[in-house]
Amino acid sequence: MQTIHLIFNCNQWKEYASGRLIAATTDAEAMYAVIGGEIRAGNMDYDSETATVGFMKFKEDYMKGEVNLSKLDYGMVIETCNAQTSEPQSLPEHCANIPRLLSESELASEPYTEIEEELEVD
Repeated sequence: MQTIHLIFNCNQWKEYASGRLIAATTDAEAMYAVIGGEIRAGNMDYDSETATVGFMKFKEDYMKGEVNLSKLDYGMVIETCNAQTSEPQSLPEHCANIPRLLSESELASEPYTEIEEELEVD
């Protein structure tokens, strides 16, 4: 199966709740191009306090083949497998690896229950 790189803008602590998907690609070079553009625009940092210095550090690491995505601030990359497959046995394996973004207690919280009670089904 192909690996899909999901690129997010996020807060400094890389919390899932703060993430905003900005790109998804199966091509690692495209992933690096998107990240480089985000660093250059000042939307992400790479081991630096300024966009210019961060971009230069990212470019140096890229040229050496040593990009370390954990050096990203205000950005994160999640890698997952492409679920579109003709191999049915791969789908359960894929689903088992999906990160759980909401706990069961969050799904069963009262605000959701109150909204459901207010809805009328015709």
